[in-house]
Amino acid sequence: MLLGKGLLWLFRRGGEAYRQQSITRREGRLAAPPPVATGWPSATRISLRKALAQAQKMVGLDALRVVIVAGEGMSDLCRSLGVTPPGVGTIGIAAGNDTILIDATKTNSRGLRSLASALPWRRPVDAVAVTVDTDGIPSDTLVRTAAFARAAGLRVALHFVLPTASRLPAWRNVETDNRDGGALCMQLAQDAARIWLTGGERSGLKELSSAQVGELPTALDRALAAAPSSTVDIASLSLSGAGLRSAVAQAAGRTRPMETPGLSLWAGIAGLAVGSVLAALVAFVAVDRATSLRSTVS
Repeated sequence: MLLGKGLLWLFRRGGEAYRQQSITRREGRLAAPPPVATGWPSATRISLRKALAQAQKMVGLDALRVVIVAGEGMSDLCRSLGVTPPGVGTIGIAAGNDTILIDATKTNSRGLRSLASALPWRRPVDAVAVTVDTDGIPSDTLVRTAAFARAAGLRVALHFVLPTASRLPAWRNVETDNRDGGALCMQLAQDAARIWLTGGERSGLKELSSAQVGELPTALDRALAAAPSSTVDIASLSLSGAGLRSAVAQAAGRTRPMETPGLSLWAGIAGLAVGSVLAALVAFVAVDRATSLRSTVS
């Protein structure tokens, strides 16, 4: 009798503990930010693929797709492009002005792989971008960029952008003969000042000047020296979302499928193995037929 009561008590306590854990997990899921947030009215718990499809439908098939993998300032980038910033979510998506901005700065490496698999396979992205400031470049920039590039099977063009709400379309391409961080910052500042003097906005010039005398030039030099050439091609330094869009449009061809000699090697080995098996089968059939013919003749 006592044993039965003890088992019943344990069963009840176990059931209560399980219910309490279920309630706690459910409250945690409801309190956590949604996995995907958009800059347009959508369902609270929209899937990543559905959000990307909606964004594509809004701006068209030829719109530029840019993934922000590190840094802060997504709201300013969106405002400078004239699009509504996404809400709070692990991945944020904004669409407008022939551009899709995907904020993946809050997701981990697993989330980057999920994002890469959800993008269209024919043309996953046109570029990857990282926001910079007076303190330089986020320390995990190259690691996160390379991780996304490998997941997407691309050698991506990486663009550094100073996020401001300014609509100055100023940018500088990084070429073989133009890979000095200090020179890039100076050239970008000169271009922005020239645009302002011809009737452009003044907004953003102060932030650019502060970054130019801060850690940004040195950080650019380090990134240019350390970027893995197989997955990352540092393409530009730009000011605001307007400058980023122009830089991405000009350097879209620098994002291309990754060269995978390892895959080709394994494909060749597989083809050789299949050919060897087929040759063996053909030889076996020929020998069997010859044996049968000799048996028939004798």
